[in-house]
Amino acid sequence: MEQAERREQQAESAREMLEQQVAELRLQQQDFERWRQRVTTLKPGDKVHIRSFNRDGTVVRLQLHKQQAVVAIGAVEVEVALADVRPQEAG
Repeated sequence: MEQAERREQQAESAREMLEQQVAELRLQQQDFERWRQRVTTLKPGDKVHIRSFNRDGTVVRLQLHKQQAVVAIGAVEVEVALADVRPQEAG
């Protein structure tokens, strides 16, 4: 009986861990969906934040076939992966 209780506790612990992981994945999915919606509406002139540079810039052009954007950071234009681009929230 003791072994059955131990296995039941292990199963319950595993179920709770999986539920927590599912909840975290759902949050990540929601964050990704919000990012995707913002990125797909990017256009030249939009203000963005480039995570790898920790700098703000302005979209010059999009290269969707390469999944990149050309962004002006000051006087310099850099090609960055769209995954690195965070559109700035309006207002």
